[in-house]
Amino acid sequence: MTPDHPLNDRDLQNFLKAARCLQRVCQLWATLAQELLYDNIWVNDSVTRWVLLFSVFGQPIEHRKPARVPEVRALLRLPSKPYLAASVKHLTLSSSPSIGSAFSTAVLSEPGPTFPSLSRLQSLVLLLFRPSCARVLLHDADLARLTHLTIVPGHLEWEGFPVLPALRTLTLFDDRTRTLVPFPAILTCCPALEELRYSCHISATAPTEEQTAGALGCVRIYLGLWLLQPVRAHAKILLGAAFSILERVNVVLDGPGWAGALELDEWAQLRVRGCAVEEGYDTPSGDY
Repeated sequence: MTPDHPLNDRDLQNFLKAARCLQRVCQLWATLAQELLYDNIWVNDSVTRWVLLFSVFGQPIEHRKPARVPEVRALLRLPSKPYLAASVKHLTLSSSPSIGSAFSTAVLSEPGPTFPSLSRLQSLVLLLFRPSCARVLLHDADLARLTHLTIVPGHLEWEGFPVLPALRTLTLFDDRTRTLVPFPAILTCCPALEELRYSCHISATAPTEEQTAGALGCVRIYLGLWLLQPVRAHAKILLGAAFSILERVNVVLDGPGWAGALELDEWAQLRVRGCAVEEGYDTPSGDY
């Protein structure tokens, strides 16, 4: 616009269109930035990470301190900005025995919701959480889209465990104590489960006669040298009618001392049924 060419209606329309386009572009970039920024969150008890995390969540300064239990409870009763939780797709929560114990006591003693809705969450890793604590988290969060769940240690309170309709991969590990593998509860709570991974110890409960493994096509067992007898019980369970569509069993020979392949009569029977039984050397740490 110049003194010789005053602003007319056409110029005004073009300006308004350009301004509207710029606004829409800014809104789009803001939406994308929010989704990408909160796509993957890892929480542990490191002071630096707690401070950074609560800075992201917009907490007042008095909450940004290394006092552990208040931070955990504050996190689980967030977010003040709803889009944060709605954008999270991958979440890892790492604790310690002391945090897990104190958190479990605090949460179970206080009424009300303890976890924001995580409607887009696809994978969840819980490290060193007490069983009751893990159960509370899984109950209160909206995990309808969760496809991958890893819990270390692998102890869960399966009574009243929520149904995870989209879960495809379940991983249960525990290097220090025995991992409980209650197949009836797993098959009931995870109807779409395709792969089950667990470190083999003594405890295993066979499915009921009415149960079937549904879509479960692969079982990966991490086996220590001292567990030759328990693994036979697991192999016999996999020979049951509930696992008739099982396609593959991966036996990971975990730790030192293995001189060669582990051959069991049960593996041969599974192969006759058309199920591939493969053995290898590895440790479960790389899978989570």
